[in-house]
Amino acid sequence: MVNKAMFSLIRSGSLKVGDLISSVTTPRWSQTITPYAPTPGVPQTRQIVPNELAIAILQAASDIIFQHTTAYDPFALPDRELRHLLQGYQGLLFNCLLTCKNWYNFGVDILYEYPCLVSPGSIESFASTAISCPRLLKPLRNLYVLDEVETFPTFPYVWSELKPSKSRRPRIALRAIFDACQLPSLTINLRNTSLTTYVTADTLEKSLVRQKKLTLLGHTRCDQSQLMASPLAIPVDHMNLPNLTVLCLREVCLGIPNRFPDFTLPALRTLQILRSDAFPQDDIWLVAANMPSLTTLGLFQNHTRFLLDDVGIQQITTLDLVGPQESQLFSSWTGSRKLECPMKHLTLGVFWHQSDYEEVYNWRLPSAIETLTLCIQLGHDHYPHPDPTQMLQNIFTFLKSSKMWSLTKVSVILVPHPSPGAKKGYDSVQFGLENIELLCRSRKVLFEVTERDHHDWVTQKLVDAQ
Repeated sequence: MVNKAMFSLIRSGSLKVGDLISSVTTPRWSQTITPYAPTPGVPQTRQIVPNELAIAILQAASDIIFQHTTAYDPFALPDRELRHLLQGYQGLLFNCLLTCKNWYNFGVDILYEYPCLVSPGSIESFASTAISCPRLLKPLRNLYVLDEVETFPTFPYVWSELKPSKSRRPRIALRAIFDACQLPSLTINLRNTSLTTYVTADTLEKSLVRQKKLTLLGHTRCDQSQLMASPLAIPVDHMNLPNLTVLCLREVCLGIPNRFPDFTLPALRTLQILRSDAFPQDDIWLVAANMPSLTTLGLFQNHTRFLLDDVGIQQITTLDLVGPQESQLFSSWTGSRKLECPMKHLTLGVFWHQSDYEEVYNWRLPSAIETLTLCIQLGHDHYPHPDPTQMLQNIFTFLKSSKMWSLTKVSVILVPHPSPGAKKGYDSVQFGLENIELLCRSRKVLFEVTERDHHDWVTQKLVDAQ
């Protein structure tokens, strides 16, 4: 009776499907799940729709679909609501795919949005499908290779433990999948060392010829003590991907001991590195020399100190430096010289050291900067963080005396320290924020203040890059 009433209301237009979905907020219909992507290992909450409502939505959607038997019209379906429903019930998704051509055209994109290969066996099975019936994989846009083994090896990783696999079948299967699917984007999540034997330099170079976006994920950890452990290592000594435009490395180390990898990435425009000893040497511009098209560089909470170079910085238009090593590096570097480059977007944070606060006076930023984003760590009475009030005062003085004539937006992101008492810091920074806002208004510059968790903010930037 419930589903018939709902179906009648939906069909008559009196009740919108979107309103039904958004109204399902009862806690008993919520459950915490670990999604396949884009942030594996981080629990997220998804609203699970009750059966009566699910049936009503599917009946209404079927009624719309069968009115368009000649051509599939995506605008005729409540796309967002159906995606929400089908992603929560994989059984419903498979049944919809087998119903008719129109249902297949709608559901196949959801099915292959982030297909998950969780073991060498699933890799071989998916490869057989790709070879025998490649037309089924045409809607595929992103592939997600995941090792779901929950037993992690001991930190730190030892190079000698990464021995080549005796079986070549999974490696050959991966190459067959890449060739058949012609993926523009690939995500590989290496949560254990078992799959690192299949993802080698040979596999990447010979298989990812057409790929434009590549994301390598290591361990995603919530424990702060384990975040600083050694990242997952992939013994890569060369990489030649002529069409790759975006490369994201999260807690992954590329290279072999005492040898600098030879990278040839002529089309690479975006490079994002998060919590990684991405290269065995600190000078990232030795890598950038083989990336003539590189314009966006993001370094987030890395273990090593990357050295900035006057020549390499000339091609960068967007620079993100977030973390204790990165902020200290930038402060010491810009204090001795002025950046002369076409940089338009600059993100700095988190400011951890007292020297970072003091060096703000000496910043010499390019006059062409259009957007400036500052991420400030808020401390509390019992945590040895520098005073954010003094930091904001230094920023105000810097902006007042700066000659960034092209500046159109200033963003300040306040990040509370995850401990009791951290919220006390908000009251103390209000005055400093108001002064900066008044200065921006007088210069007709947009000013924005947000309060966000640092981990979520960095993760979102990496997702946007993909």
